[in-house]
Amino acid sequence: MKALEMIKLRTDNNLLKYKTILGDVVEVECSFNKPATEQDITIFEQKNCIILPEQYKAFLKYSNGAILFKGTGYDEGGFILQPLDKLIETTKKYISYGYDIKEKWIVFAEIFGYSDFLLFDLEYFKAEPRKFIIDGDSGYQSNEWSYINGDFFSWLNRVIITNGDAYWRWY
Repeated sequence: MKALEMIKLRTDNNLLKYKTILGDVVEVECSFNKPATEQDITIFEQKNCIILPEQYKAFLKYSNGAILFKGTGYDEGGFILQPLDKLIETTKKYISYGYDIKEKWIVFAEIFGYSDFLLFDLEYFKAEPRKFIIDGDSGYQSNEWSYINGDFFSWLNRVIITNGDAYWRWY
């Protein structure tokens, strides 16, 4: 959570300014929600018969959802990390769009300006706690989606280090 705290400290009225490698100054939105309580999380998990990854629960206790590096314009980029009350609704939305989202997958983030999203594989994280985030690339079928290396904190820290880039797609 240290990286999130640093973002909060650098944010003024939900706006964060930073310089790109080329020296351009970019302004993006970064905003945080009130924290979820342990009880909120327990009720959500019991109601939906799922167990969220511990690191995501820690994030929810820090901020129950957030907007990170949301740019402006058509190709804006950035992420919305879903609050507890939107996790199931967001997952159902993508199912209604025709995506083959498995029963133990849940959409926890969306990428602004694209139809892409990120999912937790709630079954796989028990066996592979360092690789359970799925890149829901809308240009591909779900059987072609790939797992992102690293756990939730690794993913979040790398997103912050790259100023909101989808670093896992660099190749």
